[in-house]
Amino acid sequence: MEHRTHERYRPGGSQLSRDHGPVGLAIEWSPRGVVAYDARTRSTIVGEDIASMGLSGREAVLALSRRGVFVRTTRVPNASPAEVRAILMMQAGELFPLPTIDLAWDFVLTDDISDEGRLAVLAAVPSADLRRALDAATAAGIRVKAAVPLAFGSTLIAHDLGLSDAAVVERSEDGTSVDVIANGVLRASRATPPSAPLDLEVPRALQLAGVESAPAVAAGGALLTNATRETEHTALRAIAEAPLDRLKLRVELPEAVAARVTAAARRSVRTALMAAVVAGLLAVFVALEFSDAAAAAQAARSKSNARLQRLRNEEKKVNAERARYATMKESLDLAFAPPQKISEVVAVTTVSVPTGTWLKNLTIERGRPLSLRGTARNESLVADLVRRLDKNPESRFRDVQITNASNTLVNKVPVTDFVLTAFPVGNLPFVARTGASRGR
Repeated sequence: MEHRTHERYRPGGSQLSRDHGPVGLAIEWSPRGVVAYDARTRSTIVGEDIASMGLSGREAVLALSRRGVFVRTTRVPNASPAEVRAILMMQAGELFPLPTIDLAWDFVLTDDISDEGRLAVLAAVPSADLRRALDAATAAGIRVKAAVPLAFGSTLIAHDLGLSDAAVVERSEDGTSVDVIANGVLRASRATPPSAPLDLEVPRALQLAGVESAPAVAAGGALLTNATRETEHTALRAIAEAPLDRLKLRVELPEAVAARVTAAARRSVRTALMAAVVAGLLAVFVALEFSDAAAAAQAARSKSNARLQRLRNEEKKVNAERARYATMKESLDLAFAPPQKISEVVAVTTVSVPTGTWLKNLTIERGRPLSLRGTARNESLVADLVRRLDKNPESRFRDVQITNASNTLVNKVPVTDFVLTAFPVGNLPFVARTGASRGR
């Protein structure tokens, strides 16, 4: 026995495509009953089993009931999908209440990457239930294009509403469901009895998913007092009208996965063997046809290598000469830059003396350090004089240092006697710099 509800066709609806477009028919299967949505007729069909729906000869997407699907999240290394699948095959037994061998499962990798790894969302269904559903569809003359969790349709609803985060609430004859979507990915799915208070179930589902808050969406005519958005679409309809390439999370029987992997491996082996044969034949052909050209190329290569070696030797000579000139230039810069006369050295020195400082003696000889003796009101003025000489804008001095300083009294006034030395830069003859000098 079946029941059909029809919706008025609206122009511009989904166009069915055999390859990448919408399949146009989605069947929600559970051991308790079957519901189908037909995009051709815009109708929802409720029946006891698939065979009673009169859909023989059609292609369909099998939507697995929320009550029979487990949804989990876990962190995995940021690796390729094939590598992640191998890792999850070892971990799936810890995430689900059934052994891995008894599950049909799939996963999607999210863009959520942290120090702990990349977030993966897994969905699993007992293999026995999926096998019963596929057998029932085959017996009814229906070709199943993909098997997906029904809750995945809520991600399509949220995306079509422009929401990356949402709590999609939907009522059915079987009860109420709350699907939590975060960053466009299904994070949790919760099925509750029809009498469960939605005002409490939505926060529980968000807490289960680890999501603080999300807009509530009332789907399929669900009555939700605090709904942010409403839509007449159901998850089943969204799956029926979605292109196949949007149905990323598809569960498969373990034997189907093994057969697909084996077939892919065989194709890879055949491709590798064919490539090896072609490469071998090509190598023989090239060896036979172009042996003379290979010999000529070898001779040209030898000639080029000899020329390249000569150029490298010349380059070494040029680099050695350049290094010699660089050393010579450094010595000349040390001797002549900046060029300054003894009179200029005296002038710059006296101008640099701060107020409150008196010079007693200034000794300067060409090619030797400058010696200053004087008295200052305090030690800070002596330090100021050293700074002015050392930080001269024209870099006229180097190796400025205090060689002697002592505090004394002059007419009962405390003063500091000092002796400092500095080398006038660019003042021949050459004098090697000390370890305290500044590189220029």
